[in-house]
Amino acid sequence: MSRQQRIHYILENIEESGTISITDIVADLAVSEATARRDLDHLAANNLIERRRGGARRRSVAYSLTLRGETQQNRRSKELIAEHALSTLEPGQSVGLSGGTTTYAIADALGNREDLHSGLTVVTNSVEISSRLAVHPEISILVTGGRLNSKSYELVGTFAELMMKHLWLDRSFIGVNSFSADIGAATANEYEASVNRLMASRSDRAAIVADSSKYGRRSFGVVGGADTFQSLITDDRLPDEARAALEGAGYTVHAVSEETET
Repeated sequence: MSRQQRIHYILENIEESGTISITDIVADLAVSEATARRDLDHLAANNLIERRRGGARRRSVAYSLTLRGETQQNRRSKELIAEHALSTLEPGQSVGLSGGTTTYAIADALGNREDLHSGLTVVTNSVEISSRLAVHPEISILVTGGRLNSKSYELVGTFAELMMKHLWLDRSFIGVNSFSADIGAATANEYEASVNRLMASRSDRAAIVADSSKYGRRSFGVVGGADTFQSLITDDRLPDEARAALEGAGYTVHAVSEETET
């Protein structure tokens, strides 16, 4: 793996989880501790992360949004996933968006789809997604209550879950840190996983939205499998054997590419 690929991995994981440890980098990328430290030191020197003992953490909201716009790994894949997700929507529907870089890409693309704005309701527990869509008064935005996770800027906990229990959605798109045929979808935080699970279960149709680099990883908080999600929207770099395993587990897999979205 090249240094640039390692840098992208580190930035995306800090964006998703708020922190990353040297131990995680060594285990996931099969590099030495010295290499992991050098990569973190390089990012810290460029003011992209804040070094801490044993790893690093996210710097600020401004950094988060800059990362999404400029340095995010698999940015084009996320844009294509967003385009496909929006192709399944109709004006007047209610849509759930969890936090995450891919769901933020959906919100970003939705801002430019005025044909979908009329009567649309977006329910989200993401502070950043609600801020992105707030400039479009035609879209009704419902933000769950809850405790702010300062690492991911998502609202979690009892109040967020209580609100979700009183809603029903036409569609929901759930961003995750990892997915596989055996474990299902998962996030780095068990409280986020709980809200995401509830959002998906309160929808007529729920989709995992994640680029293929997240296939086969393991994350702490399991959201759910094919009993929770009807489909997965990912990119066409998903290996054939992975797609077969996911379809065998019960998912409808949409592996989007430049060709499928044109």
